[in-house]
Amino acid sequence: MRDIVIIGGGPAGSTLGYYLKRYGLSPIIVEKSNFPRYCVGESLLPYNMDVFRDMGFDGKLSKAGFMVKKGAIFGESLGENINRINFTHGLEPEYDHAYHVPRDQFDEMLLNHTKEQGVDVINARVHNVIEKNDRVCGIIINKEDGLKEEIPADLVIDATGRSFFLAKHFNLLERDPYIDSVAVYGLFSGVDITDADPHTMQGDIVILVFKNGWFWFIPFSDGRTSVGVVTDSKFYSQYKGVSLDVFFHEMIHRASGRIESLMRESSNVNRLHLLHNFSYHTKKIAGNGWVLAGDSAKFVDPVYSAGVYVAMEGARKIAQLVKTAVENVKPFNEETFKPYEELLNCGYKIILPFIHHFRNDLFQKILFNPPKGFAKTSQMIITVLSGCFFKPELVEEEHSNFWNYLKMKNIKPFNAN
Repeated sequence: MRDIVIIGGGPAGSTLGYYLKRYGLSPIIVEKSNFPRYCVGESLLPYNMDVFRDMGFDGKLSKAGFMVKKGAIFGESLGENINRINFTHGLEPEYDHAYHVPRDQFDEMLLNHTKEQGVDVINARVHNVIEKNDRVCGIIINKEDGLKEEIPADLVIDATGRSFFLAKHFNLLERDPYIDSVAVYGLFSGVDITDADPHTMQGDIVILVFKNGWFWFIPFSDGRTSVGVVTDSKFYSQYKGVSLDVFFHEMIHRASGRIESLMRESSNVNRLHLLHNFSYHTKKIAGNGWVLAGDSAKFVDPVYSAGVYVAMEGARKIAQLVKTAVENVKPFNEETFKPYEELLNCGYKIILPFIHHFRNDLFQKILFNPPKGFAKTSQMIITVLSGCFFKPELVEEEHSNFWNYLKMKNIKPFNAN
């Protein structure tokens, strides 16, 4: 009998495995892919360093030679409005850096770190969940020899990310009403992000907007750069039947300006990938014998690189609640994980307005060229974009004042009617 089964060995699953083992439990991770495997979401946030330190993983990150990230560039591809955010200028300047990590290497390192703690990892695809008396009580996996095997468990944790394994099983998925985006992305050589603006520092993530969407540029220490374009699904539908390469280069041409300049000498390192219909949340995040972790609970537009940190911080919270339930001989149900749900709601209450309004003209003017008199607002924005999602007492007063100000200006989410 396994105490806990975790489906998925990405950042959420690895973090869960680490903490549950540390708390004296016997988790098992079931991962369908052979690591290393390519994955998007390569830029980490400074507040994520707190989890890494707690896990004893920060030293491994430092030794790996990943690109250090100390700031971010937000601006227009065309025009003069462009701004560098320095993480040391936030309300907690000790959160001053993070890393850009090729996810194939990073995810494998993190999973191996968890294995070193004694956590078992099985390479298999999950066929179905086992349910009895309105309760999830295990999973059925497809083994390499083609046979199926049942793994009973007191708790099943879905850390499958955008595969949404349990959410699809229970029909829990709901689209974000304000975001309907498509991302096309890949790895490139020949991109020098310091050409974006004279204030750009080596290691900065660069986010540049154009009429039809925005591009990201994430530099790696080996000379490669992750580059992606995000547009509205309705706009992308005009290119039905067109290859990803043709679409991607058409967007570079449409953007012109800084984006076209950055990509002028670039060449593809791998094939382009498509991500669509990706902004979802779930009607509930836990039930009898199950809970959702990381992107499988909620995933929205990736503009602020929040995914890995939210997944790992959420996983740390889930593990604490599991420990408490075991110590008090309590069942694993929706009530058990209520504090985790509250944590996520708190975090998304802080970051979602920034995501929903990112392509609003007024918000962009403030983000890309902060006016005089907005010093406190700028400091709050830097703190939030550093990853301060779970300390509302630090930012909520200025956060509330800022969004009330924009509300008076009739700012609406980008796709709102």
